[in-house]
Amino acid sequence: MDNQPRPHGGWSAFRDDEPDTIATWLDRAGYHSGYIGKYLNGYEGAAPRRVPPGWDKWRDPVSGMYRYDGTATYNVDGTLTARTGYQDAIRTRMATTFLRNRSQAPMFLTVSYLAPHGSPQPGRGFTHPVPRPRHAHAYDGMRRPHNPAVDNPTGDRPRVVRDGALTHREHLRIRRSTERRREALLAVDDGVRRIVATLRRTGELASTYIVFTSDNGYFAGEHRVASGKARHDRPSSTVPLVASGPDVAAGATRDQLTGLHDLAPTFLDWTGTSRPARSAPVDGVSLAPSAAGATSMERDVLIESREPELPWKSYRAIRTSDGWK
Repeated sequence: MDNQPRPHGGWSAFRDDEPDTIATWLDRAGYHSGYIGKYLNGYEGAAPRRVPPGWDKWRDPVSGMYRYDGTATYNVDGTLTARTGYQDAIRTRMATTFLRNRSQAPMFLTVSYLAPHGSPQPGRGFTHPVPRPRHAHAYDGMRRPHNPAVDNPTGDRPRVVRDGALTHREHLRIRRSTERRREALLAVDDGVRRIVATLRRTGELASTYIVFTSDNGYFAGEHRVASGKARHDRPSSTVPLVASGPDVAAGATRDQLTGLHDLAPTFLDWTGTSRPARSAPVDGVSLAPSAAGATSMERDVLIESREPELPWKSYRAIRTSDGWK
């Protein structure tokens, strides 16, 4: 429920559950597993050399994790190793190396890119993402698509989430951030392209499921919120979800409500794997039938967040299949 440490979030709240995850379930079923990119908040300071159970290959940046360019220190299978360069390009190379050099066992790979997250600047906190040099200025002067939610009046909202009109300076910053986010994501586009190309060369593309998603959305002026993510509105609570692979209907879309908690049971379905008998119950549902073309199911989804330092921002909400919260 929170980025901060125990009891509500971060690695310290999750560590007790690490022996019982999709990684350990697939590991027991004979899958060769790899994790590349940032893990949970707090892990890097508390256990920078530790490799969580279930992962055969582990590549986690334990320092410089929000640095796009320069040097970051990775936990490479328990050994701290420096890597210098554009970090999302380095993660792509790690991913393609995993795909080329692994054993012939079935594989499960998670790649966690940095883009389009902000990057810390001395004395300024988190600011715009930093695109790869070859992609810098690719979206300079772009025209933002019309979005009626941007800077719309919020007088019908409770006072604690009622914001004033955005200033000219805030609009300029939003445009600049949006440009840099799109430019930084071009490195992720390259990464997806190279991963797909590697799977094609190894002859495994047709038998591999690929899922693309994100951890959260981000405000860019909607509802007069200039930036941030810890609110119940769609800009922060809605993320992309794209899947391809065997038994996934090509070109189809589904409008049902889903959540990241649906991924683990979906992966179990796709791999024909069962949870151990003593495993904790899962909250999500498998999306495999819907992805294959079955009628979309109707359901409600819980969304919640806890902000200990700003308790008025904490919320618990139900998002219904007909669009209400």
